[in-house]
Amino acid sequence: MTSLSTPLDEFKEREIEIINLMAEGSSNKEIADQLFITKETVRWYNKQIYSKLGTSRRTEAIALAREMGLIGDVQATTNDYIQHKLPLTTGPFVGRDKELEAYSDLIQNPEIRLLSIVATGGMGKSRCALELGHLVKSDYEHGAVFIDLSPVRNPDDIAKNALISLGVSIHDKKTPQEILLNYCREKELLLIFDNFEHMLSGASLLTDILEIAPKVTIIATSRERLNLRAETTVYLEPVIEDGDKLFIEIATMMRPYILIEEQDLTEIQHIVELVGGLPLAIVLAVTWIDTLTVHEIAEEIKTSLDFLSADMGDMPDRQRSIHAVVDPTWKRLKPVEQRAFMWASVFRGGFTRKTFQKLTGASIRTLQTLQNRSLIYLGQKRRYDMHPLLRQYARERLDETGLLDEAKLAHLKVFTEYAQTQREKMYSGHYLESLDALDMEQDNFRTALDWSFSGHDIEMGTTLIIALAKFWLIRSQLQEAIHYIEQALKYQHNAELHMNLSFCRFRMGEVDTAKENIHEAIALAQETQSLDILANSYRILATLSIQDKPSHEIQEMYERALELAETSEESQVIAACHASLGMFLSNMGSLSDMVFEHFQKELEIWESLGDLLGISRTIYNMALEHNQLGNRQRARELCEESLKIKQQIGDKAGIARRLSVLATWDIVEEELERASSYLAESRIICEELGEQPRLVYTLATEGFLHIIKMETQQAHTLLQRGLKISQTIKDTSRVEEFHSYLALSYLLQGDVDAAKPHILEAIQAHPTSSVNTWLCIVAYVQYLWHINDLDACVAVASVTSHHVDANSAINHYFLQPLFYRIEQKIGKDNWHDALILADGITIEALYQKVVADLKIN
Repeated sequence: MTSLSTPLDEFKEREIEIINLMAEGSSNKEIADQLFITKETVRWYNKQIYSKLGTSRRTEAIALAREMGLIGDVQATTNDYIQHKLPLTTGPFVGRDKELEAYSDLIQNPEIRLLSIVATGGMGKSRCALELGHLVKSDYEHGAVFIDLSPVRNPDDIAKNALISLGVSIHDKKTPQEILLNYCREKELLLIFDNFEHMLSGASLLTDILEIAPKVTIIATSRERLNLRAETTVYLEPVIEDGDKLFIEIATMMRPYILIEEQDLTEIQHIVELVGGLPLAIVLAVTWIDTLTVHEIAEEIKTSLDFLSADMGDMPDRQRSIHAVVDPTWKRLKPVEQRAFMWASVFRGGFTRKTFQKLTGASIRTLQTLQNRSLIYLGQKRRYDMHPLLRQYARERLDETGLLDEAKLAHLKVFTEYAQTQREKMYSGHYLESLDALDMEQDNFRTALDWSFSGHDIEMGTTLIIALAKFWLIRSQLQEAIHYIEQALKYQHNAELHMNLSFCRFRMGEVDTAKENIHEAIALAQETQSLDILANSYRILATLSIQDKPSHEIQEMYERALELAETSEESQVIAACHASLGMFLSNMGSLSDMVFEHFQKELEIWESLGDLLGISRTIYNMALEHNQLGNRQRARELCEESLKIKQQIGDKAGIARRLSVLATWDIVEEELERASSYLAESRIICEELGEQPRLVYTLATEGFLHIIKMETQQAHTLLQRGLKISQTIKDTSRVEEFHSYLALSYLLQGDVDAAKPHILEAIQAHPTSSVNTWLCIVAYVQYLWHINDLDACVAVASVTSHHVDANSAINHYFLQPLFYRIEQKIGKDNWHDALILADGITIEALYQKVVADLKIN
């Protein structure tokens, strides 16, 4: 053997790889493609090799290298030892640690000898397979080999390409497949076959290798499953979580001096979301970093897929644009498969097998083909979806056909029918299942409605809104309901839409606009003689008018609504009217028998329909009535049962209200820690939903709790906020309540001057409930005590003690200690005499006296 002019150990691993590929007859471009480097880099290595060998000619360099033992001349018939090596990887590899760990565990399982890594183009399958190979190659005596199939055009050439990668000579006596199998027979080897998707008809070769070579393990990457019995398939996911890190690392590698500003991070994450975490797309986006800002890059991606392209010398042609990545797969689809792929692009948030077939008219086999080719994927709960960039590609193709609107109309029809079907199923024993089914399709509903109200099929869009109204109510999505109803009303007047909009606005605290809508609903319903809508509308109008009209008129409206509902024979409307009338009578202090009669009739209807929302509401109202009767244990049981149903159906607003009520009762029972937890949770929910009336109720109760705990600063913050909101939504009863609480809060601090304006505001307001009346009087008694007007204090307190509810938190926390102090101050006998004198005075007369006293003062 000729001695080397340069010591053997000075030849780098990459140089030895390149001289061996030269010996196989590979051109500089073929060497570059195989080793994933540029042709310029190959030329640079060539110069290093020639220099070390003392020559300037390629053929002479090969001859010298072979003489000196740098080139392995391994024949297929030999079992001489050779340690195969994988090409080195370059550039950052981010966000795949979990996958590598999981795949490594799989590949080390002796039962798994063929692992296929499947994903759409550009997901990083090749790089992941290479990194996995480097991670486990030491487990194989004869090393690991990377076999790129992208240049192969004939399945019969797979074996030949593998032999070239292995460095095995090919001769005429045997076929490449025979040589390959014979070579692998006794080897302990890891073979990585890359880009197998266009050679699936030749995949049986892998089975042959596994059968004849028991120590060989294979990793294959493909856009489609190989469909082999020995195959274990893993699907490579996008890098959403670490996509921003990948973007930044590539950017700083390409442009070392680029400065990523803090404000760029949000836009970078937006880019990652736009490209669905596709690593190749992130790389293509980064190539524009020296020309455009990250915000401009994001905007360009939204505009067209053509933007995601780059002209980089070391990037294979198949990866230089998203179109280049997807086009080969698209071309392999049959026309019916192409149509289904295009039409599926109008889905949002995924789709089921049934909705896919209804929309596209395609078979299950077509769905399976699209899945096998990584154009769609199966996610959780048996729902299919498309990668965002594949959806954009399919959408562009659909737009080119001129059938985009036809597909969108079909999408609207499919999901209108779907919503109607699920609404009907809710009342046939499938309440929770239907709610979940509707919840899963919310993105599709929004997409369909947005298209409808952009000037297309308005009537069908309206039908879809009406079908979704109950769902939006149950799931406390009132703002969404308002948005779409308003869109529909721009095109047509509809009594049911106006009625639903009125109710939603009322719940959001927009009472004035709610009244406008309900009057419009009544007028339209009268024209069409829609008795069910008319009944419901009168019921809502009565509720909206409670603060404005005498109680007898409100009761007449509720009774009129019930009469119309019974005439219409619409059971849900009848039940709702019984509920409203029962609540009104309860608040007016009517006989409990009469109140419970309405609630019981209501409950029977809801139970017959299986309406969990109605059932929950009824037993909650019963709980409130029981509490007023002093049946505190029964009240809590019913309220907690109602809460469980609300949690079950996902009614956040209902959950918040029940938590606040339970907290109020907890305060009476001195369970202050639990009350605090309930109120905090309730407030967070109300803030999220934007339901102002429910929020002010929670703020009032939470403020009261802080007063009791002598945490006056926290109380002031919550109460001032609640006062401002209640003034905005014109809830006079809450305004009075907040003034009373603020007065108490300041009085507890001893700040009489700060308390007096709030007492005046509270006491001069028209009392709308017994609770507010008591609050005003409590504040006034406290005030008299603080200004040392003992005579007036005794007079007011003695009357109050005759009438206050012994179970109330106001009495427990404020009046009883005050009564005790008064008694101690004036003596037991004098307090007893005062109680006797106060016996015949009503609370109404006392209230008027308090008002008169304050006016004099």
